[in-house]
Amino acid sequence: MTLAVDSALFTGDALFAGGIGRFDFSNSDGRALLEGIRSQLLTQPDDFLVYSGHGPVSTIGQERRYNPFL
Repeated sequence: MTLAVDSALFTGDALFAGGIGRFDFSNSDGRALLEGIRSQLLTQPDDFLVYSGHGPVSTIGQERRYNPFL
């Protein structure tokens, strides 16, 4: 679940600077995680800030261009 406030996205454990959330748990679904990121987050403007549950702040544009998992 992501919370959007103005041009900031609080992505919890879904999208990180240079990474994505874990999907190696028995109750997780890697395809659903990637589909949600692609359809809900990467459709946002490049300058939207990404505040994840851990790590540094990023932007949608930076993740779209440099995140190796996407």
